Amino acid sequence: MSNAPNLCPVPLKNTSGGAEAKKLEKSLEKEEKRSGYFQKSAEKLRKKSTYWKDKAMGLDKDKEGLQMEAQEKEKELEKSIQEMKRARMEGDEAKRLALGLKERIQGYQTQIRALNAKIKRIPN
Repeated sequence: MSNAPNLCPVPLKNTSGGAEAKKLEKSLEKEEKRSGYFQKSAEKLRKKSTYWKDKAMGLDKDKEGLQMEAQEKEKELEKSIQEMKRARMEGDEAKRLALGLKERIQGYQTQIRALNAKIKRIPN
């Protein structure tokens, strides 16, 4: 029988092979736990990445909206500046007209006084 092939994968007499198999099983279990941990960590990181990408896109949209609003405000400011310049020019024009009218009024008052003086000289 010594020539018969040994069908048992682990020799029965050698007990160190069984202990080694247990060590390998424990090591395999540890590696499986470790890989599970890394898979969970990777999934968490994927979720965080997606969250931050979405948040960044939202901020980009907010930024674009604020830039558009700023451009509109700049246009309104430019219109206000132009209107102010126009009003100032009109104000200058109004001042010039007012001075002209004042001079005219003073001239008329002078003429009225002169006419009143002439009227007083005429006997009743």
